[in-house]
This record gives sequence, structure tokens and C-alpha cells, in this order.
Amino acid sequence: RFARRGDGQSHRALFGSLPATHWRDPAALRHPQLEWPQYKLMCDQPEYWSGWMLEQCIDLLGQLHSDQLQAVLSQALQQPALPRPADHQDHRSTHMFRLSLSSQQRCDVLADLRRAKAMGLSTAATQKRGLGGFLEAWQAYAQQKN
Repeated sequence: RFARRGDGQSHRALFGSLPATHWRDPAALRHPQLEWPQYKLMCDQPEYWSGWMLEQCIDLLGQLHSDQLQAVLSQALQQPALPRPADHQDHRSTHMFRLSLSSQQRCDVLADLRRAKAMGLSTAATQKRGLGGFLEAWQAYAQQKN
């Protein structure tokens, strides 16, 4: 349990010599920071997605009226992000989130994104760049064993 102000215990006493960012954020105690090599290795796994990529997929699924899949991906953004190295950019779009979709859900998202590409759909952020890499990333995730 974490001490509340006024109960005679300071945050410093509870958390010792941890950096200030840790004792101000109890979640940091449950998810220690990773070093860059370990972080990069995890981010390269098909089940880890950037906040930016998930937001674009959610937008595209919304345009296709795929409400259930949109809700599943939105829920992933509500989960804690992968712990980041200390010097990582702290912009939410760069945070990495672990997806744990069923095999069917993975295939359904892939099929919907193929449909979005065929229809020429885009988001405000993908208008210029297109959906390059989206289908490939979902293909890799769809093929991953549970």
C-alpha cells in the first residue's frame, strides 16, 4: 500500500533512494524501466504496437464501421504501455502496447485493413504516406502462433 499524505510517512521513506520519477509514479514500481537492447527486442515482436499505429488502425476500422474490432484495439490503448528506457521520448504516440488478440481477431483486422487499402481509405496522419507497412505488420501478427 502507498502512504497518503498526513499519515506520518513520506514518499521518500517508502521508496528509499529511487529516482524521483519512480516514487512519484507507483506504476513505475510495478513496471521497471528497460534498457534499450531489451526494449528494442520486445518492440520488434509482432504483438507490440506503437500508440500511433494503433490510433491509425482504430481510425481506419471506424471508417469501415468495424465497431467490435475498433473497440478491441481501443481497449489495448487503455492498458499500461511497455516500460521505456529512461531516455525514451515520452510522447504517447511512441509508447508501445502489447496486443493479445485471438487468431480470428487478427485475421479480421488484416482483412479490414486490406479492404481499407483497396478502397483508398486513409487517416489524417497517413494521407501523404499511405498505409505502407500496415498490412505487413498485421500479416506478421496474424501469422504468429498464440
